[in-house]
Amino acid sequence: MFFFTQEIVTQDSYVDNVPPCKKTVEKEHVLVCLKIRIRGRDGFMILDPGYHISRVVTVMEDGLYPHTGLFIQGETGPAQKEYEYTMVTSEYISWSVSESKKGIREAHKSLIFSGRHFKSAVEVAERRNLVYEFKSILRRDPKGKILAGIYFCLTPTSPKVTIFYMDNNLRQTLKMNAVKNFKDTKEIGECEQQLGLKKGKLIQKLNEIGRLLSDEGFVRETLALNDKILQMSASN
Repeated sequence: MFFFTQEIVTQDSYVDNVPPCKKTVEKEHVLVCLKIRIRGRDGFMILDPGYHISRVVTVMEDGLYPHTGLFIQGETGPAQKEYEYTMVTSEYISWSVSESKKGIREAHKSLIFSGRHFKSAVEVAERRNLVYEFKSILRRDPKGKILAGIYFCLTPTSPKVTIFYMDNNLRQTLKMNAVKNFKDTKEIGECEQQLGLKKGKLIQKLNEIGRLLSDEGFVRETLALNDKILQMSASN
């Protein structure tokens, strides 16, 4: 099990450090990475359900079969994402992401450190996401397609919570003001069912989110911490 660094512009200054330098990288994600060897050829198998990748990705050092190569990760309306994994060194794998939307194409790279064995869940726990300003709970099908969920942004003013679910193959979306006590509705019940939650569980979660978002001091402190991390990442 290994981790990503933050998005990078040039990888040369990073891959020389084994293990990664804690002062210049941002541990953003954890995944499973299995080292393989096929007739003397080195490679890795990557399993990453956390990024909703519904396939096992094979990364061979020589780029030959069974190397997965470039593949379409997801299509949502006019948007399309393409992923590609390549070995940079025996300790680092490059993860390239390209997204096309409305004729605009954006791309970035991250690095996966593959040079340390899994030791314990505590040691590899990813804590960066705790202070991200965007939060979500999603349910997907086996191919990674989103079926239902809730999401919200941390904001000290007029916070909103959005739920969505499928109805006759069409996504239904409901945006609500964040309050400490939500009223149960038909829409919330449908979303709860499609999320696979027990009766009353979604209302409980919404009330917890409402109480959190009503604590303006906590929200501002969390956003300030997130901004500091972003500034540190940008300077590296």
